[in-house]
Amino acid sequence: MLTACLNARDRLIVALAVRVGMRRGEIAGLRLADVRLIPGRRAGCQVEGPHLHVIKRTNPNRAAGKARRSRQLPCDPLVVRLFDDWAVERAEVPGAADCDFAPVTLTGPRTGHGMRPAAINEAFEALVRRSRALPPAPATPGPFDPGRAGSESRGLPGPRPEVDLSTPTSTGAGGGQA
Repeated sequence: MLTACLNARDRLIVALAVRVGMRRGEIAGLRLADVRLIPGRRAGCQVEGPHLHVIKRTNPNRAAGKARRSRQLPCDPLVVRLFDDWAVERAEVPGAADCDFAPVTLTGPRTGHGMRPAAINEAFEALVRRSRALPPAPATPGPFDPGRAGSESRGLPGPRPEVDLSTPTSTGAGGGQA
C-alpha cells in the first residue's frame, strides 16, 4: 500500500496504522509534542527509544482514540524514516508551521490544519483505489514448492525471505527527529 501513496504524509499514516497499530482517531490527534524519535530519554519522558505518546484528550479536529487511557507506542526505523520524510514535506505546507498536529491537511480550505478522522478514512479509501490499479506483485514460490531448487524441493525450509516492511513490529531502534 505504501507504493500507492502520493506523498510522505500518506506513507506515514499507513505506517502508523499498520506498523505502530494506531487507530485513525489516534493518528489524527497526534501532536508534534507526542512524537519522540531521538533515542534515549528526553526531559520529562521515562520511555527510552523512538516512540509516540498517544494521549487521551479533546481535540479541535474532533480526533479521539478509543483507548480509555494514554499509552506509549514504540517506533521502528522505518516509521522514524517516514516521520523524517514527512517533516521535510510538512515544512512546505502553508500554515502547517502554526499547527501542532503531526498530520495536516495538504489541500483545500483547511490546508495546514490538523487532519480530521474522516480525512484519514478518505486517504485510506483513495489508497485502496490506487493500489488496486497497480500491477500485482510477481508470485514467488512457497517454501515447499517442488519447482524450487535445492533442499526446498525436498520439503526443507529454503532461504530466509526478505524482511516484509508491511508487518507491524513491537520494537525498533533508530534515530531521527520530526
